[in-house]
Amino acid sequence: MDTMADAAPIFAVAGALILVVGLFGVFDRPDLLGKIIALNVAASGAFTFLIGSAPVDEGGGPDPVLQALVLTGIVISISVTAYALSLLRRVADEAGRTTLDDEPEAGPEESPEESPEESPEDGGAEGIRDA
Repeated sequence: MDTMADAAPIFAVAGALILVVGLFGVFDRPDLLGKIIALNVAASGAFTFLIGSAPVDEGGGPDPVLQALVLTGIVISISVTAYALSLLRRVADEAGRTTLDDEPEAGPEESPEESPEESPEDGGAEGIRDA
C-alpha cells in the first residue's frame, strides 16, 4: 500500500472544506483585509483539493504536471495578495476606512429631548407652555 494513495482522499476532502470556509469568509467579512485573507484561505483549499484529487503516477506521487500548475498558482496567489494589500493601503489612505459599507460610520447623535429648538432655557416652545 502506498501512503500517498491512502491519504489522497483525506487531502481532497480537507481541501474542499478549507475552500468552503475561505469562500464563506470572502462573502461574510465586511472589511477588505478579512476578504483578502479569506481569499488566500480559499486558494490554499483549492490547491490542497487539486493535489488530493490528482491521479497517482507509477512512482507513487501525484502527477508532476499538476504539481507544476499548483506551484504556479501559489506564485500567482502571492503576487495577487501583494497587489491587493497595496490597493487596500491606498483605499485606506484615500477613503479613511477599509470596509465596503456605503453607510458612514455612526457618530454621536442628539437625543430629541436635548435639541436646541425645544430647550426651556432658550425660550423654546416648552418654556412658553410652562410659563
